[in-house]
Amino acid sequence: MTLTLEPIPHEQPIAGVLATVVPPLDAEAAAMLGDGLGQMRGVAAPPLWGNYLAWRDGVTVGCCGFKYSPDAPPEIGYITFPRAEATGVATAMVAALLAIARDNGAGLVIAHTLPAINASNRALVRNGFVLAGDAVDPDEGPVWRWDRPTAAA
Repeated sequence: MTLTLEPIPHEQPIAGVLATVVPPLDAEAAAMLGDGLGQMRGVAAPPLWGNYLAWRDGVTVGCCGFKYSPDAPPEIGYITFPRAEATGVATAMVAALLAIARDNGAGLVIAHTLPAINASNRALVRNGFVLAGDAVDPDEGPVWRWDRPTAAA
């Protein structure tokens, strides 16, 4: 089962993104997607450092992308839709985002997770991220910061 990332145009309204999801999301998952895209679209980013829908076998299984800042390493974020949880989708999205960052010259990629052991940080660890410490995210509040140089870990 191969994961494919489809770029989401920065200017595409959230309703337009939701209309492309197959099968359609329930209200809770649609709200998760809308919230996630809203946070990651905070700063206009070059097209590469945008957001992606993740597809597997013709089904939309998640959303991932970069939270862009011109003054910091690229930060990744990802949401696995409930229908695809516990199937390796988060781990595959993290790997795909790392490849994009590496192929485009980023020396370091960061991620923030809630400050508790969970599936999200397990996906990061599986991709070679290390816990860098506590941080405060302007959108989420207290978080753990994870770092990953893009060279082989």
